[in-house]
Amino acid sequence: MFVNDIRYHNANSRTSISPGITKPEPVSQKLATVRLLPIPLLYKYIQDTLVINIPFQYHYQKNQYPISILFLIIYLVFLAAIPFRRKTFWLYCRINLYMSPAIAMAVEEKEYDSNHKEAESQYQKGVKHLCESGISRVPAKYILPILDRPFTTRHDEVNVSNQHNLNLPIIDFADLQGSNRARVLKTLSNACEQYGFFQVVNHGIPSDVISSMIEVSTRFFELPFEERAKYMSSDMYSPVRYGTSFNQNKDKVFCWRDFLKLMCHPISDVLPHWPSSPVDFRKLAATYAKETKFLYLMLMEAVLESLEVVGTTEKKTEEEDDDDDDQLLLKKFEDGSQLMVVNFYPPCPEPDLTLGMPPHSDYGFLTLLLQDEVEGLQIKHHEKWVTVQPIPNSFVVNVGDHLEIFSNGKYKSVLHRVLVNSMKARISVASLHSLPFDCTVAPSPKLIDESNPRRYKDTDFASFLEFISSREPKRKNFLETRKIFDLENQIN
Repeated sequence: MFVNDIRYHNANSRTSISPGITKPEPVSQKLATVRLLPIPLLYKYIQDTLVINIPFQYHYQKNQYPISILFLIIYLVFLAAIPFRRKTFWLYCRINLYMSPAIAMAVEEKEYDSNHKEAESQYQKGVKHLCESGISRVPAKYILPILDRPFTTRHDEVNVSNQHNLNLPIIDFADLQGSNRARVLKTLSNACEQYGFFQVVNHGIPSDVISSMIEVSTRFFELPFEERAKYMSSDMYSPVRYGTSFNQNKDKVFCWRDFLKLMCHPISDVLPHWPSSPVDFRKLAATYAKETKFLYLMLMEAVLESLEVVGTTEKKTEEEDDDDDDQLLLKKFEDGSQLMVVNFYPPCPEPDLTLGMPPHSDYGFLTLLLQDEVEGLQIKHHEKWVTVQPIPNSFVVNVGDHLEIFSNGKYKSVLHRVLVNSMKARISVASLHSLPFDCTVAPSPKLIDESNPRRYKDTDFASFLEFISSREPKRKNFLETRKIFDLENQIN
C-alpha cells in the first residue's frame, strides 16, 4: 500500500521541500563568504547566517530531539573554539553546511521522488486496484482543479447536477420499422439537432443478452489484478486494451475509471485476442457486439434518411441510380469500425473532487450506451449539466464528432461527462461506431450549397489518434480542430 498522504502536497503543483524549511543559498557561495571574513566578524556571521540553518533547527522541527541536542552540543563546542583557531571554525562551517537542511532536503526530495514513482506505478494499475489497497480519501492524482469539479459552477455554465429535469427524446425502434417511420424520423432529426442524444426503446435486442453483458463485465472487473493486467497495452490499435482514466499516458489528473476496450470488427479476427476469463466472456460479449452492430446499422440508415442523404423507402424503388449510391454508402457503414468500451467506476470516498470521465465528445458517428441501474451520465444541454437517469432495457444513443462533420454541422456532437458516487460501483458498455479506420470522413456533398457552405475539414482516425497522443483531450478540442472558421476563404 503506498502512502496516502501524498495528497497533502499541493494537488496541482506539488513541492518536494518540506513546509517550514527555507531553501539555503548554495554551499559554494557560503564557503566563499566565510573565507573572506576576519576573525572578529565570525560571531556575527554565525548569528546572522548560519545559526538559522544549523542541523539543530532542522531536527528540532522534525521532533528528533536526541539528534538535535547532539548537533547543539557540537555547535557550542566549535563556537567556543573560534577565537583560538580559524581552522577549527572552517571545519565547523564545512560540517554545518554539508549537514545542513540542504542535504536533508535533498534526502527528503529523493525519498519523495521514490514515493512519487511508487504512487505513479500504483495509479497506472487502475483505480479499482487503488481502492482494493484500502483508501479513505482521494489521492491528489485524482483531484480536479476547483473549477473542473462536478459541483463547481464555471462562468460559462450552470450546474444542476442534482436535478433530473431533462427528458431525452425517445425513439421507439418498433415504430421506426413500421408505418409511423416518417413521424419517427422527424423526432430523430430534432433529437440529433437539439440534444445530440436520444434513447432507444423496443430495440429488439433480447433482455438476456443485455443482462448477460452487464453481468459478465462485472465479473471481469472482479478478477484479480494480475489477470486483468494481462490486457494492459498502450497500443491504440490493439484488439484488446485494459487501462485506466481517460488517456493515462497524457492525463495530468486521472479520472475515477477503469476500462476494457475491445475492437469488434471483423469479429472473427479479434475474438481470439479478447479476455479468456471469465470463461464465457468471449461468447457473451461477441453476441452483444453483433446485436448492437445490427441495431447501429438500422439507426444509421434512419439518420441518413432523416438528413435526406439517402432516399426514403418509397424513392428507393423509383430511382435505381440513387439506390445504388445509397447501398454503396450503407456498405461503408456495414464494413465500418466498432469499438466496445466496458467502463467500471468504483465507489469514490470523495466524489465531489473528481470525475469518472471528463467533459468530452465521442469521435465516431453514433455511440450506443448501455448502463446498469446506477446513474452517472451527464450531458450538457443549454449550458447546463443534467443527469440522465437510466431506463431499464434501453440504450442512450449520442451523435459523435464524425456525424457532426458528415452532416456539416446540422447534427450536434454534445459534451458529456460521468459522475461517481460513494455508495455503489457503476458499469456501462459503450459501442462506438464509425467508418473503417482507413476511411476519410467529410461533409456530405448533398448538404453543402451556397447557403450552407462547408464547415469542416476532412478527417480520419489517424488524425484523431495523433491528437489524443499529443495532448490531453478535453472539452471537445478535437472537433474544434476540424472546423473551418473562415467560411469566405475556405481551402478544401
